[in-house]
Amino acid sequence: WLLMSEIFPLHVKGVATGVCVLTNWFMAFLVTKEFSSVMEVLRPYGAFWLASAFCILSVLFTLSCVPETKGKTLEEITAHFEGR
Repeated sequence: WLLMSEIFPLHVKGVATGVCVLTNWFMAFLVTKEFSSVMEVLRPYGAFWLASAFCILSVLFTLSCVPETKGKTLEEITAHFEGR
């Protein structure tokens, strides 16, 4: 939630935040709905290994693709994403 408020420029912040929230709730719904099916197919240990793999991929994505915003202004962050 914090990253969302820092990376979107002001002219799209409302719409972009709405899309992010909608996506988050939709994915939470899918995980909740399909968890029992995954448990049946992969057994409990397989389901939790799958969740662990997604967590590791998320950490790798964050380390490689999410820029540090500490101490930067919104203008500097926007310039970073615009390639300036």
